[in-house]
Amino acid sequence: MRISEARLRQITIEEVRLRLTEYYIEKETQILFEDSDDPEVQKDREEYRRLARQGRKIPAALALALGLGAGGLKVATDIHTDTLGAYNDAQVAQNQADSQSLAQKKIELETYMNNPAAFRWGVGGESMMQLPGEKGFGGTSVLPASYSVIQQVHHDKKNGTPRYGVPDLDKIPSMTGEQSEGIGDPIKNLQTFFSDFSESQMIDASATLFGRYGKDHPKSGERIYPHVKRMAASGLESKILMLDPRALDPNYVLPENGMTVKDYYNWAFFNQFLSADEQEIFDMGNPELEADTQAATQHSVDMTPNKKFTWKESRVTWKNYKNRKKVLA
Repeated sequence: MRISEARLRQITIEEVRLRLTEYYIEKETQILFEDSDDPEVQKDREEYRRLARQGRKIPAALALALGLGAGGLKVATDIHTDTLGAYNDAQVAQNQADSQSLAQKKIELETYMNNPAAFRWGVGGESMMQLPGEKGFGGTSVLPASYSVIQQVHHDKKNGTPRYGVPDLDKIPSMTGEQSEGIGDPIKNLQTFFSDFSESQMIDASATLFGRYGKDHPKSGERIYPHVKRMAASGLESKILMLDPRALDPNYVLPENGMTVKDYYNWAFFNQFLSADEQEIFDMGNPELEADTQAATQHSVDMTPNKKFTWKESRVTWKNYKNRKKVLA
C-alpha cells in the first residue's frame, strides 16, 4: 500500500500530538498527586501507579476524573514550562553566585600565584632575573617585586585586612598596560633594581614558602604556606630569592608591569580577585568602614632576613568585619 506524502505528514503530526498528550498527562498527573490529600485522588493515584507498573496507558476516564481535558493539558503545559524556566533561571543565578564566591576567587588567586609564567622576568636572554655575579648553573634567581606584592595580597585577604584600606569604586585600578605615575619608570627601575634593593632586603623564597612547622608547633610537620605550589625559576639555580614586602614603597613602579606597588595590590585585591562576599564584608563605599580599615591595617608581612618567614596576624578578620556589620546595623 502506497501512502501519499500529505497523508504521511498527517500521520506523523497525529503521532507527535499523541506522544505530547501522554507526556503532559503524565506531568499533570504527578503534580495533582503531589498537591492533593483528597482520598479520592489518593485512590486514583494508586490506580495510576498500578497501570504505570504494568506499562499501560492511563485510561481516558481516569484522565478526565483528574481534570486532564483540554484545559488541564494547557495548565500542565504552562506549569511544566514555568517550572523549567524557573529552574534554568535559578541555575544561571547559582552559577553566577558560585563564580563570584570567596572560595572561587581564592582558587583563582592561588592559580595565578602558582603560574610561573606570570612572574618571569629578566634582562637580555635570561629566562629569570639572576643575582649579579651568580649566573649560570648553581646561580641565584630573583623573583620580581610583584611576586612579593601578590603574597601580601593573599595574606591580607586571609586576614580580611587590606593594606591600603578600601578604595573608592572609581579608584580601583585595572591592568590596562599603561604606566602608573610613581617612583621611577619600568625601564629605569629594571636597570637599577639591584642598586635600589640590596640582598639584605631579600629572603630565601624556597626555604621560606615551602617550609614546615617545627616539632614544638601544634601543626608540626605541616606546610606553613600550603597555597604555594610552584614559583618561577630558571631550573638551573641553587637558590631563589624574593623581596621582603616591607622594602617596597607603595609608589614604586614595578618594572615587570608598569604599575605602582599600591595599584597592583589594589588591582589584585579589589578587582581581579574580589569576591561578592568581600564586597559585603568590606561594605565598599562606606566611609566609616574605610577609615576604620585604614587604621587597622598599617602592618605588613614580617620577613626578617635570614630568619623564618612569618606573617603578623591581625586581630581584624573576615569574621570580625561581619560581626561589626551586625553591630552597626
